[in-house]
Amino acid sequence: MKLFDRLILFLSNLSLFFITLFIIVFGIGLFDPLLFNQLITRFFVDSDVKTTVLVISVLLFLISLYLMAKSLQRKEVSPISKHSEIGDIKISMETLENLVIKITSRIKGVRELKAKVKPDDNGSMTVLVKIVFDGETPIPQITKEIQDLVKERLEQITGITVGQVHVMVSNVSQSTNKKVLME
Repeated sequence: MKLFDRLILFLSNLSLFFITLFIIVFGIGLFDPLLFNQLITRFFVDSDVKTTVLVISVLLFLISLYLMAKSLQRKEVSPISKHSEIGDIKISMETLENLVIKITSRIKGVRELKAKVKPDDNGSMTVLVKIVFDGETPIPQITKEIQDLVKERLEQITGITVGQVHVMVSNVSQSTNKKVLME
């Protein structure tokens, strides 16, 4: 998520927080109804306050529209294309990620894993594998094996160059069962 989107989301949540806090305080009787009536009257009588409230309301409305539009957008990740003599071959990111999971899950010591594949500008791909390991296999050994095997097998199966394979060891497993996590 981009910084601008995070800022908009923060402002939206902050305004929602204060609105719900006001409703709760008013609902349980900590806020005097006569004071509320005076505030509303002041908002609609005093032109400076009226303008300020109108500007804030319009901004919150625009933020809401922006967030609704963002939430409805689908982020399409284009597949990786390979050209052949007969035509184009397109392989989806999901297919590549599932191949990485299949390749990595067979490695001794891997207990849980997630995989992410990103296309590079030069037609190759970068792979990120996040694992939880058994705690018995040396980390340098298991990460090197993952990098070598994923690169070799993915290139062999797809015919697409693997630029880099990043491995993140996120934790040590407390159980002996293997789990595959899909993102």
